[in-house]
Amino acid sequence: MPRYFFHIDDGEDGRDVDGTDLPDIRAAKAEAASTLGAMLMDEGAAFFDRGELKVTVEDERGLTLFALEITSSGGRTVLALTRDACQRANGTGWR
Repeated sequence: MPRYFFHIDDGEDGRDVDGTDLPDIRAAKAEAASTLGAMLMDEGAAFFDRGELKVTVEDERGLTLFALEITSSGGRTVLALTRDACQRANGTGWR
């Protein structure tokens, strides 16, 4: 089974030195999306201060296969508008 390395760029050193065995590149793409989604959930509203999260996936030879990146724009203004809209819509606010 091929091994894929998921390098995280979140402002800290996120080199994956162990890798993950997955059946194919489709599974690696799903894993990258899941990883980035979990990171975004963990960051919550703080993500808007950072503005960018990225996962770069390499194969066992060190060849970059793809990268998945989420960016934000608008900073605190957009966050405040989003938070207020969420509160008005369902009363739960931003998490």
